[in-house]
Amino acid sequence: NMLNKSLFNKYITLANINLKQIMIYRFEFMMSIVITPITLLVYYFTWTAIFGNGMMTSTLGYTLTDMISYFVVGMVINHAIYNNVGVDLQNKIMDGSLSADLLKPISPFFVFLIQNITNRAFAFIAEVLPVFFISLLMFKFQLPNMLTLLIFLISLMLSFLLNFMINIMMGLIAFWVKNIRSIQWFWFIIIRLFSGEFLPLEFFGATFITISSFLPFQYIRYSPIRIFIGKLDVYASLNVLFVQAIWIIILILVFQFFWKKAMKQFGAVGG
Repeated sequence: NMLNKSLFNKYITLANINLKQIMIYRFEFMMSIVITPITLLVYYFTWTAIFGNGMMTSTLGYTLTDMISYFVVGMVINHAIYNNVGVDLQNKIMDGSLSADLLKPISPFFVFLIQNITNRAFAFIAEVLPVFFISLLMFKFQLPNMLTLLIFLISLMLSFLLNFMINIMMGLIAFWVKNIRSIQWFWFIIIRLFSGEFLPLEFFGATFITISSFLPFQYIRYSPIRIFIGKLDVYASLNVLFVQAIWIIILILVFQFFWKKAMKQFGAVGG
């Protein structure tokens, strides 16, 4: 019990330190609140033009309201799940500071996780809620019922963990490849495309959706968005939570496997 209490206190201390660091960059959060409504207006006018001011009622099962809601919720998700853990891990590997981190009582994995949870907890208040309420006032889209909202919030937390695992695994490549910037940019585009950030997956055709079904990316944005806007019933929504959890477990196991291999190589070269 004393050991658990000591570890818990260390996690709390780490979270407090990270929160103080976040406050230094609060200007960036304020700018995000200013830029987001402008971005949303661009989406709104673009899709209003595509739908021809009411001349076309729906496309591929999405109405104008659906599309506006899709991008609003997508933007909320972007703010809620954002992390740069892959780049952070790569930098620590390249500059050698990971060596010092490995000597600390808390695993670098949990340090990164706590840092990002703290960051996103602050962002939820400073970015996510303002973005959501600004969008609600601007577009007056319909909120889901309480059960759907609860399932969505759980899905959002799982989406955060899924996105975290995908990005930290990208950072692992730096153990074997010296410069992974080009790989990262390609990877980020693939994730954004297959997660439905640019458009709902239906817009890319049946083959694209089939390929996407074998990948975890759609469960980062596309599926949680569809829960919120009512495209999935309760059973299908719960199935999304299940698949998200399965992917997270798979990625954790894969990460552990490659982390152990990386540690052997890191130690072998005197890291």
